[in-house]
Amino acid sequence: MSQEVDIIAKNNVEKTEFLNVIGIDSIFHEENGYYADPVNFDTAILPKKWKNRLVNLKIDTDVAGAKVYCIEPHDLVVSKLAANREKDRVLIRSLLIKKLISELVVHRRIEETDVNNDKKEAMSRLFEQLIHQANQYK
Repeated sequence: MSQEVDIIAKNNVEKTEFLNVIGIDSIFHEENGYYADPVNFDTAILPKKWKNRLVNLKIDTDVAGAKVYCIEPHDLVVSKLAANREKDRVLIRSLLIKKLISELVVHRRIEETDVNNDKKEAMSRLFEQLIHQANQYK
């Protein structure tokens, strides 16, 4: 439902800001209804080894050699639990309702995240609340 796609120039991080050419209020945004939000590797809190689980998104592209990778859904949920914004909670509930994520895997990934125990407990509690809310829709 979001119009925003977080994006990074993985192999040339210095060029990430160049991606604003397809950012908010760009011609690309106006024509396609979504836009790039350039980020860096420190933007999100993610579980250890998340880079090993990136998902290669097969797309047709005019840019020779361009590859698109997405954060694996369970890793994404962990980052959204850490951020704890309303739009993140909506996304997590939707993933739960559609059974696109495993509760067990998310709990494991929370434990693998390099944050203090208070933060891990807060993320786990929030996830349990979202599971309960999602179960009301089933």
